[in-house]
Amino acid sequence: MRVTYHTPGSLAALLDLLSADSVDLYVLGGGTDLTIQIRSGEKRPEGLVWMGNLPEAQGIRMTDAGLEIGAMVTMAELGAAPALTGAYAALAHAARGVGSEQIRSTATLGGNIANAAPGADTLPALLLLDAEVQVAGADGIQWRKLASILPGGERLQQNEVILSVRLPHQEHGWRSAFYKLGSRQMVTISRLSLALGLRLEDGIIQDARAFAGAVAMRPLEVLEAQTALKGQALDEKTALLFGEVLERFVRATIPDRSSMPYKAWAAKAVAADVMRMISGEDV
Repeated sequence: MRVTYHTPGSLAALLDLLSADSVDLYVLGGGTDLTIQIRSGEKRPEGLVWMGNLPEAQGIRMTDAGLEIGAMVTMAELGAAPALTGAYAALAHAARGVGSEQIRSTATLGGNIANAAPGADTLPALLLLDAEVQVAGADGIQWRKLASILPGGERLQQNEVILSVRLPHQEHGWRSAFYKLGSRQMVTISRLSLALGLRLEDGIIQDARAFAGAVAMRPLEVLEAQTALKGQALDEKTALLFGEVLERFVRATIPDRSSMPYKAWAAKAVAADVMRMISGEDV
């Protein structure tokens, strides 16, 4: 099968290409997922689109609407980005845990989102930060909530591509962290992951949000975290409380899955590790 390769250098050229719906196009970012899917026969694209020549798909920049990250930004770039601290730190933590050093140097944020694997590392952090994605397609360019294009939502159409991701400005006092549990320390697929955000004032939690990954087809919000943690001090006692919250969440979410006993048991340690990361301690 003959595959065409496209490298649009402008948004106009990209939109023209996406409007030609006679070609079955796939975006090639780092290729860490797509290459495997092509080799296995799962996907058989007629055309590949590389967006490395599009300025809109590159870089990390602060705008009036929030922190904008190009879809072609790699996990290595995210993990080292000075802007991803404080409220945004969970995304940097997630990026640092993706695959090996070689994979992180090529895997892109846009690819991690579009592939939307149940254990995708960046998704819990992005949902925690209320991310939006800029999507280009035959109908033009629009911003959508990340949640709307994940499994259970509308999903991306065949000839739609992610240009960039936007993280809205976060209220003062927010901190975040991400931790994942795998079968080994490095190059591991997540068995349970957690992104936690806390808004602190004088050491007391004023607000909390948490998203757990690798428990469903998409990350799910741990709704009890908000009520359980509000008004608590950021200390070991609260970490234990949060561990109990996460354990109940896992038991209720996957009651019939064979992995449930292990994940429920491990949830307490994952919760404690994330809390220690937010407090600034080593894990």
